[in-house]
Amino acid sequence: MLQFTRYCGVFTATTVNEWTPILALAVEWNFQSIKALGVNRLCAIATAVDKIVLGRRYNIFECLENTYINLCWWDEALTVEEGILLGIEDVIKIAAVCQRKNRFAFFLG
Repeated sequence: MLQFTRYCGVFTATTVNEWTPILALAVEWNFQSIKALGVNRLCAIATAVDKIVLGRRYNIFECLENTYINLCWWDEALTVEEGILLGIEDVIKIAAVCQRKNRFAFFLG
């Protein structure tokens, strides 16, 4: 459970599950500095899938620059759960980039 502190600048949130509601409230209430803090913290700890889901949900794209491309270089395929979180549109986009990457690698190899 998320704990609050009396002291400014002391953050007890450390996980994606703890920072996500903080980000949600910051976006809803238009608290730009708290939103920036949440985005910064989440970009450091979130998986690529989390970043895409949060970026779409809260219209934040600060840490998504290479996220789609990074997913295409994963050694493992997306899991069913990750695919459900991402949604069909993102899964198709990721698959298309992976296919192009593999085709390019085939021609180079």
